[in-house]
Amino acid sequence: WKRFAAVGRVAATDADGDHVAYRLAVPSNLVVIVPQTGDLLLTGEPPSSAAQEGFECELTVEAHDLRTPNRVSHTPAQVWLQLNTYDEDELQGLGDESPHRISKRRVTRAVRPTKRIEFTEADGEQEGRIVFQLEKETERETFKIRDENPWVTVEPNGAVRVKKKWDYEELGPEKTIDFWVTITNAASGGLRYTDNQRVIIHVKDVNDEPPYFINRPLPMQAVVQLNAPPNTPVFTLQARDPDTDHNIHYFIVRDRTGGRFEVDERSGVVRTRGTDPFQLDMEYVLYVKAEDQNGRVDERRYQSTPEERLSIVGGKRAPQFYMPTYEAEIPENQKKDSDIISVKAKSFADREIRYTLKAQGQGAGTFNIGPTSGIVKLAKELDFEDLRQPHVYSLIVTATEDSGGFSTSVELTIRVTDVNDNAPKFELPDYQAHNVDEDIPLGTSILKVKATDADSGTNAEIQYEVSDDHFAVDSNGIVNNNKQLDADNNNAYYQFVVTAKDKGEPPKTGTATVRVYTKNKNDEEPKFSQQVYTPNVDENAGPNTLVTTVVASDKDGDNVRFGFVGGGVSSGQFVIEEITGVIRLHGKAISLDRDKYELNVTAMDDGACCANGESTIHTSTAVVVVFITDVNDNKPIFKDCGTYYPKVEEGAQNGSPVIKVQATDDDKGVNGQVKYSIVQQPNQKGTKFTVDEETGEVLTNKVFDREGDDGKFVSVTVKATDQGDPSLEGVCSFTVEITDVNDNPPLFDRQKYVENVKQDASIGTNILRVSASDEDADNNGAIVYSLSAPYNPLDLDYFEIQPESGWIVLKKPLDRETYKLEAKAEDKGYPPLSRTVEVQIDVVDRANNPPVWDHVVYGPIYIKENMPVGARVVSVKASSGIEGNP
Repeated sequence: WKRFAAVGRVAATDADGDHVAYRLAVPSNLVVIVPQTGDLLLTGEPPSSAAQEGFECELTVEAHDLRTPNRVSHTPAQVWLQLNTYDEDELQGLGDESPHRISKRRVTRAVRPTKRIEFTEADGEQEGRIVFQLEKETERETFKIRDENPWVTVEPNGAVRVKKKWDYEELGPEKTIDFWVTITNAASGGLRYTDNQRVIIHVKDVNDEPPYFINRPLPMQAVVQLNAPPNTPVFTLQARDPDTDHNIHYFIVRDRTGGRFEVDERSGVVRTRGTDPFQLDMEYVLYVKAEDQNGRVDERRYQSTPEERLSIVGGKRAPQFYMPTYEAEIPENQKKDSDIISVKAKSFADREIRYTLKAQGQGAGTFNIGPTSGIVKLAKELDFEDLRQPHVYSLIVTATEDSGGFSTSVELTIRVTDVNDNAPKFELPDYQAHNVDEDIPLGTSILKVKATDADSGTNAEIQYEVSDDHFAVDSNGIVNNNKQLDADNNNAYYQFVVTAKDKGEPPKTGTATVRVYTKNKNDEEPKFSQQVYTPNVDENAGPNTLVTTVVASDKDGDNVRFGFVGGGVSSGQFVIEEITGVIRLHGKAISLDRDKYELNVTAMDDGACCANGESTIHTSTAVVVVFITDVNDNKPIFKDCGTYYPKVEEGAQNGSPVIKVQATDDDKGVNGQVKYSIVQQPNQKGTKFTVDEETGEVLTNKVFDREGDDGKFVSVTVKATDQGDPSLEGVCSFTVEITDVNDNPPLFDRQKYVENVKQDASIGTNILRVSASDEDADNNGAIVYSLSAPYNPLDLDYFEIQPESGWIVLKKPLDRETYKLEAKAEDKGYPPLSRTVEVQIDVVDRANNPPVWDHVVYGPIYIKENMPVGARVVSVKASSGIEGNP
């Protein structure tokens, strides 16, 4: 998506020939329409869901003419706009027909494998016949031949059809028909693509061509010696056949010699027969032909040459020219002494031949001939335009054998052609037309030019051209206007060159200058400097704030006045100054509560440029899209901050979710986009939490220990910062409760309990209290005591322990000196944790004395007021009353 990208265009016509402008019947937040052109431009951002799901909307467009009063189209156009997302290898194509849609297509793929196929020459004998079908990958594919050839065409369905009868002999050396086809899949709703494929048709020869004689000169002539013995060669027949598998045989069809000659069927050599002498000057005539015995016409006939006459004269005969007549064509600028044509004759007596040349009628001395070479040359310069020189020369060439031999003559015709050696010339070097109205209809005759050419034929045929596309000129030299003239440009006149060009090869040209002076009329509408203006205005702008200035000018020089479409100089909260084009907010209270405002402005001329100019007032329109710029005047607010009471279990792994916070900002655009961060606490090393800057998800940044330094509650402050410049921020502080996990076992306050008990202690006496503590909370820290006797199970019969208090109570009179028990402290967590401690109870005699202090009175003791905490003050000590027991 790109702002002001063109996504389509609508077009309407007016039967009156008026200019048409366009507007949206219902304003759109997504697009605007350029009034003068009908282009649809993107101005708003599509919904965020369009990236995944695409987006489609319907627009209603009205067309109106620019007359006063104007007329509006009876039925508005409905335009469907569809925005899709595509991969990078896909292209976008915008349809030309309504409704307008953006559709997919893909670029040309790799070339398909070459299609090779073999046919005989006979398979292509019938024009229009389908010889084979190209294969499709899908039913929707269509075919088109890429480069035309004379032999085949390809139809859209892939049928390859004979275009011209195939001729093996006319094919190239490869004997193939080689071409490319383009395959297109352009079905609506599917993926569009274009492929290419090469097709090579190998053609096999069919014996369908008859043989032909190559003997020269014609007709065939020969001489035979009067006393020639049998089998003397007198002539050799020579024939060719274009087919590759020919088998040529020679035959005498009709014999007018009485059997005096025969022909070798394979070599074509004609020989004498018999021993009788041949008669002087007598003509012996044979009719011969050549057959291709591999080229059968039907069951009885073969392909053959037409019958040819072979004339054989006894003794001598006059020379024979290789052609019955000779013709040549030369240009008038043929160089003197250059070769024109070679005229050759054959001597049957094998003598040298002398050639002479004679003109019939005009042209004597214009040409000469080489006496021995027979080459005709130009003897003097030619000029086609010189009326004294003929354009056709009739000549007689005579060939005479040396030493008084025979002679013969032949006609030679030489035609002289015109050369384009004269350029066209205009009658005047400068043509002018004055006071031509600039609004004359197209095709109006303005003036006539004329040029002549001294050459002949096509070399003298003239066509005209002009250098300015505002004008055209016909074959008669009539200059007319090809475009609407404009007196406001080019200082009110047009100057251009008219060229006369003949049709010679190469052509020659002549030029003249044309000036057309025009009269001004009020025929120009004002032109805005821009079709779309896009100013920005702050959302808190006050009354009379400047929005933008629209600018328009009139080529006719008229004064221009501005307004809004529909008349007037106010539109909603906006006003426009009629003379200057300045657009402001009005002077009342302003409330800019939309993202953009679309204004259609007009520029109207007053016709002051020309006489009666006020009778043809012109109006043009432009669109002003006022974008409201958000001001960053609202800071992010955590509306639910007072409800945040998150909990995290101690021991939860780093990165565990805590809570998702959310702050809102009433600003728009980047000013309303919020990013989150954790505020570092004073004197705190590192942060105990992190927050996703986009989502506000708060995560732990350490593993918490409720019984350690972290404690039961941890404070955290999250900051939300908008992206304005300068940015604003808001904060939210809340407490995260670290919930307890049973991860601490109970700990006894002693490693071992030893207690002396008098032997006569009564049942129920509290003997000893064991005490354990647990750093966990609630049930995880509640302790239950139990007692066991792992060393002597009978010891347990004498004592029991209170589960809650840990007091060990005597439950049976003592009768031994020592009892060893084991006390266990177990918490109520799940699963429970426990610790044990050894308890030793020693039984002492009844006469034992109580403990004795080592001093009766301690003190007075004096200490300094600044003595540090933990300093030693006094030591008190007592000893037991039992002998041997300290």
